[in-house]
Amino acid sequence: MKGRIKQAIFTCIMVVVLIGTAQMVFAKVSGDWEYETYKEYGDTGTYTVTALTRYLGSATSVTVPSTIDGHKITKLEKTFAYNETITSVTVPKGITELEYAFWATTRLKKVNLPSTIKSYRYAFWESRIEEITLPKGKYSLFYAFKDCAYLKKAIILGTVTDLGATFSGCRNLTTVSIANASETGCSETFSGCEKLQSVIIPKGTTSLIETFKKCTNLRTVFVPKSVSYLFCTFTYCYKLKDIYFAGSKNDWLVLLDDYYTEYGDKLSQAKIHYNSKSLPKTGLVKNNGKWMYVVNDKFSAKTGLTERADGKGGWYYVEKGVYKTNKTGIAKRIYGGSGWYYVERGQYKTKTGLTKRVDGKGGWFYVEKGVLQTRKAGLTKRVDGKGGWYYVKNGKLDSTKTGVVKRIDGKGGLFYVRKGVFQSKYTGTITDSSTGRTYNIVKGVVK
Repeated sequence: MKGRIKQAIFTCIMVVVLIGTAQMVFAKVSGDWEYETYKEYGDTGTYTVTALTRYLGSATSVTVPSTIDGHKITKLEKTFAYNETITSVTVPKGITELEYAFWATTRLKKVNLPSTIKSYRYAFWESRIEEITLPKGKYSLFYAFKDCAYLKKAIILGTVTDLGATFSGCRNLTTVSIANASETGCSETFSGCEKLQSVIIPKGTTSLIETFKKCTNLRTVFVPKSVSYLFCTFTYCYKLKDIYFAGSKNDWLVLLDDYYTEYGDKLSQAKIHYNSKSLPKTGLVKNNGKWMYVVNDKFSAKTGLTERADGKGGWYYVEKGVYKTNKTGIAKRIYGGSGWYYVERGQYKTKTGLTKRVDGKGGWFYVEKGVLQTRKAGLTKRVDGKGGWYYVKNGKLDSTKTGVVKRIDGKGGLFYVRKGVFQSKYTGTITDSSTGRTYNIVKGVVK
């Protein structure tokens, strides 16, 4: 409440210059929102903007209002900038601009967005969001996800009018899909995306300018025929292998006439495939009612975790190239990344606890949010919830451990285990052989 009183007293004032006339714009407070109403000029003349400029509440899940004090809200401007609380936001229809709306948010996980948005200018800059899907529509993505270091997956269902530095600095981005573009260039669009391996440049893109600079793991790219200009496009793309070009060999040679390279550009090491419709499919595809694993459109009898070839959703377990819905346990990826991951009925799940390997080989293993943890020790349950608590060390069930231990998640006291199993029925006194200390135990818990 004190914060809101201060907001009311120290009202923010901005000056907007409208053809030589200064208009004083006062920020107002209504409920959990600070907002401003002012005039702007556009292609069709003057129009009124009502922008939410700050969220003053403390909820973790927020639904943005469509009106405030009788005004129709059209813009979110720094509304949640630097917010450390929100995890989920729903934006209503009618909002047309997200300008710095989620700048540097630290806990944001999910955003529901309408198709009315026309501009995502700096919308998620420096936020810690990990996955995002933007709706159908036509909009600008200028700097929209710049320096989103935690972003791993982005699905863009609309037609993009500006891809300037959209994903620049997204060093953990591995999956990106853009449906269409409209007469726009890709200037530094994926610069610094160190984990990106494969990209389909959307049809309608006109130029690739430093587009993949420092994409050190980039291997394959699809370039549409609409591209008419290349400039330092593949600087420091050390692993670049294949470029699939929608035009002819002659079209490509024309592009190269004006191609400028700076030190470290790796275009010359790539194999060019002409008259391509898209990238060849790699991943899970449906064929005659069965899901199968393909590499470059050819069936591959590999075993492990893979994604769908169309980029839609999750990781799946295939065995000798065929998707298995009856398998549960830990397995490795077929490509892209090390480690072991938990799958349940053939799909990757972010569960925590003890599980076996999918192939049935060797003991029980500890996964945390679906990933095998080899440096963890403590008491935990099985993933399937069956049977008591068990002691794990270095990520494996330790059936030799007898004594007093802690929980693996660090929650609550000390517990007595015998041969790696929590003794929930034991009451008495024990001396821990590893420490020499004597403990009083009541139903397996140290008192």
